[in-house]
Formats: sequence, structure tokens, C-alpha cells
Amino acid sequence: MAAIGASLWGTWALRTRRSRGDGPELVGYARFREAMERSTTTSVPGS
Repeated sequence: MAAIGASLWGTWALRTRRSRGDGPELVGYARFREAMERSTTTSVPGS
């Protein structure tokens, strides 16, 4: 039963990724990376 569920989920996950593309994920990653860079440049050394 678990194998069937995993197979169905895998198929659905691939289908939604193809239809949506990686655009939103890449935009989110870029925002995350910028936020991390800002937080490391504004941190106090030694903290």
C-alpha cells in the first residue's frame, strides 16, 4: 500500500513541477539568498 501511495505522489509531484516550471522556486531561492547575505553582512562579529 505504501508503494502505491509513493508512486502516485511521485507522479503527481513531477506533473505539477512540469506544468508550473521552476520560475517561482528560483525567485523564492533568490529572495532567500539575498536575505541571508544581508543578515550575514549586518551581524556583529563575535556574536
